[in-house]
Amino acid sequence: MIKLPQSTEFDKRIPKQTFYENIKISSAIKRVFIDEIKGIYWKNKISTSTLNVESGENVEEIQILELQLYQPKLDYSVLQVIKGGIPYHIVFLLTCEDESQLVAFHSKMFCTEWVSNEELELNISGLTLDDIWNNFVIQIGDIEITDNRTLDEQIEEDNRVAKIKKEIEKLERMAKKEVQPKRKFELHQEILRLKDKI
Repeated sequence: MIKLPQSTEFDKRIPKQTFYENIKISSAIKRVFIDEIKGIYWKNKISTSTLNVESGENVEEIQILELQLYQPKLDYSVLQVIKGGIPYHIVFLLTCEDESQLVAFHSKMFCTEWVSNEELELNISGLTLDDIWNNFVIQIGDIEITDNRTLDEQIEEDNRVAKIKKEIEKLERMAKKEVQPKRKFELHQEILRLKDKI
């Protein structure tokens, strides 16, 4: 299980109803709260008052919320609802018996695999709350920063490469099925052109 400094520990139970009674949500999302989530706990608060760090330009506080689940799976749209009701950056710790998963939103959703509680790690690193948040996202998303990019630049680059790889896979499937030699050649040329962009 993740271990953060004692000064950040909060351990306060938040009734599920707080979210589905005070936020306008669909009945389907309300069912997720009722059927999939056993309990919600505010585990940690990382801020200038709980840790010897400087405030960030973009990050005021980081909350660690634990969602105890009935099964090791969740309709992640419920996390967007919770996130919408809390004005701070949140790391979600999803737990189900002896398994856990971490989820964070930073331009998109990033998550770890479900692993045993002992294997799950989240380390605080950085002198400002911006740095700590970025490092959390890097750990949760298993992001490798290259060419001195910022986190946002790296995410953008990773998205660009993933898009090209998806297009290459599509063209390779088309080339496999293509019977006309000329069209097959054109598809292979396009594949090579896209591979040069990676």
